[in-house]
Amino acid sequence: MPDVSAGFSVVSGDQLAVHIAISLGASKLIFATDVDGVFDSDPKRNSKARLMRVVQAGSLQRISARVRPGTADVTGGMEGKVEEATRAISKDVPVFFVNLVRGNRLRDLVLGSKSVICSQLVEG
Repeated sequence: MPDVSAGFSVVSGDQLAVHIAISLGASKLIFATDVDGVFDSDPKRNSKARLMRVVQAGSLQRISARVRPGTADVTGGMEGKVEEATRAISKDVPVFFVNLVRGNRLRDLVLGSKSVICSQLVEG
């Protein structure tokens, strides 16, 4: 979050989303992306990348090098989103990563459908 001692700070939308979700006691936090969720490697560079339907926060260090973006992204790409989202799950806010450009996945996830192709971040 902001470094008030510096007088200013750059805050990403991912950080803001987590902060707001925690502050409001959100029933869930959904990160809408252009991929189906969190993969074991970059699906844009590896056609054999596998979607991880459940991502355990404790396994982040093990998988972070594989999900690191190939291009510069000030937010940290998917790795940054997942790292930020660990704060939300530690405060009992369920976190999901869903593809915004595929059909009605976001709508279905918001409405509580169990069959949505996505990833959920869990403690562990």
